[in-house]
Amino acid sequence: MKRKRNQITASGIVACTCLLAACTAQIEIETVDAVEHLVIYGTVTNELKRQRIDITRSAPYFSDTAPGGVSGAEVRVTASTGEVYLFSEELQSPGVYLSDAAFAGFSGESYQLDVAVDWNNDGTPDCFTASERMPLPLLGERIDLKWSRMKDYVDVLAWCELPREQENYICLKVRINNRMVTDSLDQYTFFDESYINSKTLEGVEIYSLSQKDENLTLAAGDELTLIALSLTKEFYDFSLNGKKEVRPSPPIMVGPPANMPTNLMRTAGAVVPLAGYFSACATDSVSVSVTEEFINK
Repeated sequence: MKRKRNQITASGIVACTCLLAACTAQIEIETVDAVEHLVIYGTVTNELKRQRIDITRSAPYFSDTAPGGVSGAEVRVTASTGEVYLFSEELQSPGVYLSDAAFAGFSGESYQLDVAVDWNNDGTPDCFTASERMPLPLLGERIDLKWSRMKDYVDVLAWCELPREQENYICLKVRINNRMVTDSLDQYTFFDESYINSKTLEGVEIYSLSQKDENLTLAAGDELTLIALSLTKEFYDFSLNGKKEVRPSPPIMVGPPANMPTNLMRTAGAVVPLAGYFSACATDSVSVSVTEEFINK
């Protein structure tokens, strides 16, 4: 009986080995890239500057090159007060369109983007539009710095007022001296007023800078600037979805959104797959100087 038991066990091991070997068989999966999209992205702000619109074509998912710029477009922005601003393509940057003259947007006004481009090269312009109303800006009073308990983070404390006339959706960026240290979507901080349950911030910790990150390390004499952009809810949702696409959050089995929202619409020409967003944002900034006394605390 003992010999028979051993024979059965040995047979089972052989069978399991065969099954495991079968599990390692190579399977070829063919992937198909999504249809190429026309991507239009731009923002009008309340800063006096040459405003910018980017027009590109989407790149294949596994591509190691940046999306290509789309040249030859006619681009204009019209304010609800009637002013028309024309944009021209930068000679050294295909697909980048800057307003011919510097201008600043105003809170409460709407801005409409119109783009005409022969996307499918059939000789007929394909036309697209989007519009958004600029919200009121967050009113920053001052910021201050505080070391974390272990001195591995510098916390940024803010004193400011959120406009009471609107629901507030905020994007935060940080600049140290003349260098943006949060320069991509996945590094921006987003919050809405439901997180703070108040229209007034008094010494609220609103940002943390890791002093183990060379890009964020502060030194005496530095000037730290906190930049707050006031967004519409629609652009806020678009930005959060974009951040999830770049850096998905737990749980790991829940993927990023399959379809990003857009406010772009086709008005004439061919039916074109569209992506991107045109926004109107109000910005405000507050700065603080880093002292020797603070560094040596």
